[in-house]
Amino acid sequence: MFKLSRYFSVTSFIAFLIVTILLGQLYHRAILRELIELGEGKNVALTQAFANSQWPQFAPFIVSATQLDAESIRNHSGMTKLRQAILYYKCDTWALSRAKSMLLTA
Repeated sequence: MFKLSRYFSVTSFIAFLIVTILLGQLYHRAILRELIELGEGKNVALTQAFANSQWPQFAPFIVSATQLDAESIRNHSGMTKLRQAILYYKCDTWALSRAKSMLLTA
């Protein structure tokens, strides 16, 4: 009788550990997915706001940039104006700082 109780306890403990690890991983993935979606949504909203306010000024550059190679885009005068606009409207936000660093490395 004692051995059966011990085996049941060990088996229950192992099953509990397995279920705890699986649920922890599931929870971690769900939270990570939600945080990514939240961040992407905020980035989209910020980009749309910037585009809505600056599109008339940069529309010709954006349209012409689709036909240029990377080096031509880097040296284009529209890119300099776009960098200056981003710096002007930056307002110390992380997303625009990230956009600025992406533009500088592009």
